[in-house]
Amino acid sequence: MNRLSWFLLGLWLPMLVSSQSKLSFIGENIDFRIDEASFSINGLYQFVNYTNSDITQIIYFPFAISADSVNVKRVFNVTYVQPLQFQLKKSGIVFRLTVFAGDTISLHLSYVQPVSKENIYILTSTKIWKEALQYASYSLSIDSLVAIDAFSYKPDRQENNVFYWNKTNFLPEKDFKIYIK
Repeated sequence: MNRLSWFLLGLWLPMLVSSQSKLSFIGENIDFRIDEASFSINGLYQFVNYTNSDITQIIYFPFAISADSVNVKRVFNVTYVQPLQFQLKKSGIVFRLTVFAGDTISLHLSYVQPVSKENIYILTSTKIWKEALQYASYSLSIDSLVAIDAFSYKPDRQENNVFYWNKTNFLPEKDFKIYIK
């Protein structure tokens, strides 16, 4: 790495680290779907900038399996009507998120991965934000040919082939797992 690169990294890294503590991840609304072939995740994630300055932050979004097996459909800033470019990493994606001063945004992220006996959505990464989610709601729709064996979190309710979970002040100690027969 040349001197200019080190210099630019030295300028950029402190801004990234300091901004990490200022952007808040406050909630998520996620719809899961399982059929015979796939586990689909369609989520809305809410972020708040409580500061008086715009914040641009690099976000790492982890997957429970190798990113090579995941089909990312969309990473989109709904509030600013802006698609976000992302990079695939070994087991997740990285993207840049900008939130204006004092603003709240919704991020839409949608992806599909192969179904397995143990289908995992990573929740424990929430700890990185050092605060509980104010709210989290999840729904799971299952195909009529899919049989559920167990969940890592007991559903709050079920209507036909759809299960629902609602959480407040949620700082997960375990990941969301759906076991199928």
